[in-house]
Amino acid sequence: MALRCPHSLLLPFCLPRASAASRPPRCAAENGDTCIVGLLCPSAAQVDALHARLQAAASRGLGAVDAAPARNDAFGIYNAIARDPSGYIVEVMAFLKPDFLKPPRARL
Repeated sequence: MALRCPHSLLLPFCLPRASAASRPPRCAAENGDTCIVGLLCPSAAQVDALHARLQAAASRGLGAVDAAPARNDAFGIYNAIARDPSGYIVEVMAFLKPDFLKPPRARL
């Protein structure tokens, strides 16, 4: 199954890790943003691939790309920022350490 965004932008490698922040950071809230959609990709290469697709969509008037992919060591992510056609912020990211969200093994 793939995630379909508005205007048929297909994001096949981001499911099922999509989330929305109900309280965006102060810098976003000060600009009037009320929601940030986060798409978690398994690798930086897939962030780059999705960024290219978002740029192509933006060139057709479907949303906008606000920031190119970049390494963010403060948060341990590689991310890009865009806006969907409705103006919502979309953050596409991958963790720099692939096993960051891997649950610890339980000791019985």
